[in-house]
Amino acid sequence: MTTIPIRYAEARDWQDVMKNRSRHKMHELIERLGLRAKWSSNKRGKTNFDSPLVKELVLDMSTNIVAKLPKEPEELAAHLSAPDSLQDEVEELLRKHGSAIWGRMGDREHLVSAGEPGVEPTYYPRDLYYENEEDRELIRILLHWWIGLKACNVLLARDRLDRERKKKSQRSRHRVVVLGTFEDASGREPAPPSVPIAPAAVRPDFTPHALYGRPAQYAQALRLDTSYSSPASPLSGTPLHSNDSPVIPVYGASGEGHSIGRDLGGSRGGSTTGTLSHSLAGHMGADSSATLPRITPPVTGLPSVQQLGAEIGSLVSHFLEDSSTGERWPTPGSYGGQLQQALDAETLQAFRSYIYPSERGPKWDEQMLLRRLETAWRDKVRNWHKGTAAAGNAASFAACDRAFLTWIELRRHLADLEQANERWRQEPEGDQASDAQLQARIAQHKTLMSVSRDLVRSWDDLAASVEGEGEGGGGAGLTADAVLVQAFVLLAGDTTPATTAGTATEPLIWTPMNVAETVRWLRGHLEQFAAEEAEADEGLLYVRTGSGGRT
Repeated sequence: MTTIPIRYAEARDWQDVMKNRSRHKMHELIERLGLRAKWSSNKRGKTNFDSPLVKELVLDMSTNIVAKLPKEPEELAAHLSAPDSLQDEVEELLRKHGSAIWGRMGDREHLVSAGEPGVEPTYYPRDLYYENEEDRELIRILLHWWIGLKACNVLLARDRLDRERKKKSQRSRHRVVVLGTFEDASGREPAPPSVPIAPAAVRPDFTPHALYGRPAQYAQALRLDTSYSSPASPLSGTPLHSNDSPVIPVYGASGEGHSIGRDLGGSRGGSTTGTLSHSLAGHMGADSSATLPRITPPVTGLPSVQQLGAEIGSLVSHFLEDSSTGERWPTPGSYGGQLQQALDAETLQAFRSYIYPSERGPKWDEQMLLRRLETAWRDKVRNWHKGTAAAGNAASFAACDRAFLTWIELRRHLADLEQANERWRQEPEGDQASDAQLQARIAQHKTLMSVSRDLVRSWDDLAASVEGEGEGGGGAGLTADAVLVQAFVLLAGDTTPATTAGTATEPLIWTPMNVAETVRWLRGHLEQFAAEEAEADEGLLYVRTGSGGRT
């Protein structure tokens, strides 16, 4: 059977890839490289590798090359088709992994052998050896194609997510227009549209698996159990009295929270590439100078323990205080009335030490504190709004209501990510894990991604509506983060106890949150996850092949 040659791609080849019009599928590249992989009988599923050597190659390719390529289709196509494009990057890959994977003297169990059953002679007519210059050149061409296709996958997945967000936004605007067109039979103004994430006007029964105001199918999503089989244990929805507060008495004189060291190492497939330790105080602190890394989708189809843990640690350190923005002193009085204090003094101190770790205060259990804050908002702040003149400013309060409850669910979701990471780290990895454990991890990872997608959409819708009102209503510069700070002030109330400095009394100062950065991180994670899922689609990406050398 005649071997089909392959050459470096030209500009038109990458344009065809962007339009899904190439000839050969992604798995054919892997077959040409001789890599032993796991896929379905029709080779339409996601490609998995057992060898740690191959996993390290793919991880290096994704994190150090694909993540740094241009993010616009035209720029990416021009970059990939330029003379000597990715030459240094491919040479570095070969230097690090070439001899270990394709070397003649090494262990070649991760490679197929030409002529063995199941090996297509059209794509792999003979074994490849790194020591052979002709084989090295073929490996360079195939790696160049592989990197380019992975980069195109990321852009295609991003475009698909953008289309979904636009459709969601258009449907939301349509509902608002329809609701604003009609009045009910009594002549009253129509009720404002429901707030995603947690719109319930009545306090629900709190359980670890409750997603407030969402359909039942989302319940398991936000409140993942730490065990795959253990039933949920209901918790009381009534806040504790201040004397029974769940204080963790381990903070010192400096007001710093207790520290939990975590070694986040290894991957679900068995390879270990590094460790990272984080303290709980780091989760509550601010570090505006740090940069958020991108998560690379794991090659094995399971969420990477090392990457997920490292990303969560870096992400949460950006989540709270934003030191680059100015101080704000919003007051509940701007909403048309004075709010009685919704939080007792100890809860308020715990709340502020939670969002501003530099402040001294009791360090409470996170889930208990979030339940108490949500209960106070639903039972007191909402009732205050209904019974005062502030009810006339329904749009502003609805934005605060939505921002606060979305923030609550976002904090719970981050805790779920951390719990999942801890569980995956403690379970067997690679060949030692059973099929049931692997399937459970895959299902849990998809559930987490579904929740991340809902939270990103909710925050994006809020940001779009707030910015739209700011442009049309004179609220220039208004952001969703600023609305969240206003919600915090409403929750604290006008009569909050002030801090003292000497004999002078100072008002409480509230600085903006950095939720937008968290949402950007989640969106990047979703794009990577969608790009990995896109490789399983039938006929997603093909490779044009032909004769001749690189042009």
